[in-house]
Amino acid sequence: MSFAALRSLVWDVNLAMYGVLAVVTRPAPSNTPVSVTAIWRVTPQQVPTGAGFQAIAPQRVLAIPRGSLPTLPIGTAVTAPEYQGGADRSWVVDSLESVEYDHFRAVMVPA
Repeated sequence: MSFAALRSLVWDVNLAMYGVLAVVTRPAPSNTPVSVTAIWRVTPQQVPTGAGFQAIAPQRVLAIPRGSLPTLPIGTAVTAPEYQGGADRSWVVDSLESVEYDHFRAVMVPA
């Protein structure tokens, strides 16, 4: 199995195991809502304080598949629960942590 095929398989398994249903609505004119399965990743946010770093708050990063979304602009609205089975919440794309060949890693803030 090639590395690309293995990576695709792992991504599909992770979406099936840990994914949440999200509705993504990009700014106009491409503002048709798109339903996707996405995965949350919560990491501690580090800020410089003196000679070291101190964790201050979790940074919410949502991995969103690129299959049905060619772009993910800053300000895109996302409705998704924080965990499987949770209540839907409204979020906004604050920045992009990275753009991978198969997904965006979007830093989310509550709307």
